[in-house]
Amino acid sequence: MPSRRPTRKGTKASPDLGPQDLADNAESWGEMINALCKYFQLPETTTRTGLKRIHSRFDGIYRCLEQEYQKSQDERVKGGIVGIYTRMCGDAILRNKLFERGFVNQVIPLLAIPFTRNLALQCLAIMTAAAGEHVRIQSALSTTAPLLQCLKDFPEDQTTLELSLTIIAHCVTANLTPDGSMQDKKLRKLLPLPVIVEAITDALRHSPSLKSHATVDHGILFVASMTQHVELKPSATNLLVAGLRGADWVFRARCLAGLFRMHIEDSEDDMRTTNLPRIMNCFSGKVNSPRHLRSAMETYGLDRCEALKMINGQSLFNDAMRKAISDKDLYALGKTVVLLILQTESPFQDSYWPWDVGLPFRRWTDSFPHCAKAIRAKGLPSETDLADILDLKYLLIHQQHGAAMRMAEAALKRNPDFAYGYYILTLGEDDYTGLRAAKKGLKCAAGPLNLGPFLRFQMLQRAVGLAGDLALQTLQDPTREIDDTWALGVAFVASALEDGKVFLDEAPPDHKDVKTVACWVVLLTLISEEPISDDLREPFLEKLKQAQQMSTWLGVRPPQTQIRLTTETIVKRFSAAQNEWAAKLGAVEHTDEGEQAASQNPTTERLETELSAWLADSEVEGHGHGHGCGHDHDHGHGTGSPSPVKIAKTTLYRCSYCRNPSAMLRKCGGCSEARYCDAGCQKRDWKEHKKKCAGKI
Repeated sequence: MPSRRPTRKGTKASPDLGPQDLADNAESWGEMINALCKYFQLPETTTRTGLKRIHSRFDGIYRCLEQEYQKSQDERVKGGIVGIYTRMCGDAILRNKLFERGFVNQVIPLLAIPFTRNLALQCLAIMTAAAGEHVRIQSALSTTAPLLQCLKDFPEDQTTLELSLTIIAHCVTANLTPDGSMQDKKLRKLLPLPVIVEAITDALRHSPSLKSHATVDHGILFVASMTQHVELKPSATNLLVAGLRGADWVFRARCLAGLFRMHIEDSEDDMRTTNLPRIMNCFSGKVNSPRHLRSAMETYGLDRCEALKMINGQSLFNDAMRKAISDKDLYALGKTVVLLILQTESPFQDSYWPWDVGLPFRRWTDSFPHCAKAIRAKGLPSETDLADILDLKYLLIHQQHGAAMRMAEAALKRNPDFAYGYYILTLGEDDYTGLRAAKKGLKCAAGPLNLGPFLRFQMLQRAVGLAGDLALQTLQDPTREIDDTWALGVAFVASALEDGKVFLDEAPPDHKDVKTVACWVVLLTLISEEPISDDLREPFLEKLKQAQQMSTWLGVRPPQTQIRLTTETIVKRFSAAQNEWAAKLGAVEHTDEGEQAASQNPTTERLETELSAWLADSEVEGHGHGHGCGHDHDHGHGTGSPSPVKIAKTTLYRCSYCRNPSAMLRKCGGCSEARYCDAGCQKRDWKEHKKKCAGKI
């Protein structure tokens, strides 16, 4: 409240009163700001017309406000002027102009004054909410130290905590790409990131009440965003682990994504290697067989296990090549090789003849294109797929993935029931295309020359990993509060869990992907709120343990993949994390409709509808232009605290590219419908906009 002494209620501003007199008569910040607006004869800040007038008179208005700020010794007047700036920040272009003039230097001193602290914090929160990358990064450099001081000096003020975390999250994460890496590496050196993470963790831990969703959400956002750049202390790691059982889907996904990023640097790729000599020794009695592993394979059926398929496949491959030397029948050789390719991922190891044997190849796998040509020469339409399989396998062996994708797409146009073509598409870099291909592939006709056990398990394991990745991407999508994309994210989780459980129930115990699928099932079970034991003694973890032992026995060290390290961290810390953070996170209240919706579990019918609609859609839409790390702030200033300054919901046009609101956007010269902040936004949007605008120019 600006006034510090009893005043007559309802006193209005008068031309005869100076700013300090107005402060004496105002009973709230709102009254103070309104009175100063009248005193300085400012246009309305709640209408487009008023904002346009402010634009046209900006230089004079700012000069007048700055002079009064510097002249006045009254903190109430200074706070009122900052309140006027806050209202002006509702217009993105005005906000940028204010920032360029250095108005932040007028805001920061007010952070040290208890009377004006939260007013100044709200100004910074609103200014940075939808600001561009440059504004946010520069704000991070100038405001981080005073914000950390606020957290230290006022640990029990919930509004201070909420607004401070909001500003830090807005500013620092602006420098992050969607995958969490730093765009400007210098910022990592200029900001004390470890100190900030520790301060935020301490503030959350020591806060007497964590009911505000915005407080916890922004705190988690920052900590999760920093896992790739800062070595977290145990308490911060525990915060993310405990957050996996948090109140809403977006929150849980953010925590899991942060834990994934924590292990980027120390993880290794799964090279999907096999050790055939070791496998042969394991089953020839030359290597001791652990009883429980051999028993698991015998129960499943040794001839159905991957190891025996590889041993038998190599023998059949050798026999087929020897036969080809004598009969030169590439057609028969090709049909034999196709059957082996459809048995397992690594059905044979390559070899070669060191001398000319009268065939158009020496390296055995170089026979595939020649065999494919021989099959096509027969002219049997029913065998066209067999020739394509040989060509596709050859391209994969030689790592010509782009050519393989193009060929698979062409083959599927000819035969939409071609399972191997869908399998090839699941191996591409695009998660959306891959998941659609896996789901369609699982619906292909079953048969030894189409969808056999090998391809079915490959489709299932690819569907699990791709849906898991898409779940995390979608649940953190900046547009989630606008179009309920979180529900699609939940559908991806449900899909991955369903396919993962089927895979673990039906796949051979020595399948190389049991390890990865078991990890996905453990992690997605955690964030899906399915019942779990306090110490995580889940059957899927036993599957994971057995799969790792199986891999070691068969001669392949289980790789330290990102998902494996993430799972191990969570399992190791789960009990301690629950003890430290579960009660605090459980007290968070969801106050707005979007938060409440995202905390619910959609019905099975809705999940099926969401996924079916997505699978039927040939194009992926709705990728926003947020600043990465799954957090966008078009929804307001990003806090739930009572606002010292009421910002009117002025109806302003929004930039067609960055979605920032302003009364002074530039119309597209071609269609006069799209509007932009400046030439930069227009240029960045042109690739998409020209599709709609071209016919109107």
